Amino acid sequence: MKLKKLLVGTLSTAMLISALSVSAVAEEDTKYATGFISWADGIASYYWGDEDKAGVEILPKIDIVGNGTYTINTKVYNAAIDEDSGEEIGGPVKGLAVLAVDLKLIDEKAEWADLYPDARIELDKVEIGGENIEYDLSKLKETASWDETKELSGGTNILESATVLRQNIYNSWGLGGGAFEPDAEKEYETISVTFKVSGLTDAPDVDDQVNAELPDVAPATEAPAETEAQTTEAKTDSTTSNTSSSDTSKADKDEDSKSVLPWVIGGVVVAAVIVAGVIIGVKKKNS
Repeated sequence: MKLKKLLVGTLSTAMLISALSVSAVAEEDTKYATGFISWADGIASYYWGDEDKAGVEILPKIDIVGNGTYTINTKVYNAAIDEDSGEEIGGPVKGLAVLAVDLKLIDEKAEWADLYPDARIELDKVEIGGENIEYDLSKLKETASWDETKELSGGTNILESATVLRQNIYNSWGLGGGAFEPDAEKEYETISVTFKVSGLTDAPDVDDQVNAELPDVAPATEAPAETEAQTTEAKTDSTTSNTSSSDTSKADKDEDSKSVLPWVIGGVVVAAVIVAGVIIGVKKKNS
């Protein structure tokens, strides 16, 4: 009888260990939305999502895992095609047509207005080419195409669609203007936007989240006259950077898998060792 109780207790402990391991993995993967920067230079480079992009080396997206502050960084390049070589020109971009922060719900059947009616995106800082941008969000409502029927929870957040909550910063295509006036002659290679997410009901508060670190680049400058040598160098840099970005992205995914797998394997191995030990002990007792 004592051995039976011992076996039952051991099996219960093993099951608890495995359950805790699975629970830890589930908590690691919990996310409510995908945050990303919608961006276009108005010429050839843009990002509307992983399947619709050009001229982007660091993907401008991040998992929204709770209420808190998020920073999305991205490195971009000129994706215009050189007429002679048929390849992307590379190097800095010039111009800005669209810049917005979007939050897309993970559950594609859900709607922001129903699931999180008090959700908010609050801008904290915007940098283009390492230069801090001064903006006035109230100017968004003064643009020619502002639609009050799309507003959610006050402020200047709008529903770009039922599943996408947007904070425009500048949008010459969708609004006819924005919260600041970009310099059409400034060249840049990086964009960084910091914002706060709130109103996600029952979601935890999280520490500051950052999608990726930006490389050191020169501040945004007015475009100089381009020489043939500079064009050739830009192509080489673009090719090298794209290869590096792809390798980094793959390495990050492999690292994420490695960090989660030990929780499950550890729980199962411990459970197996405990159960095996008890069974051996029972066999010895009976023999």
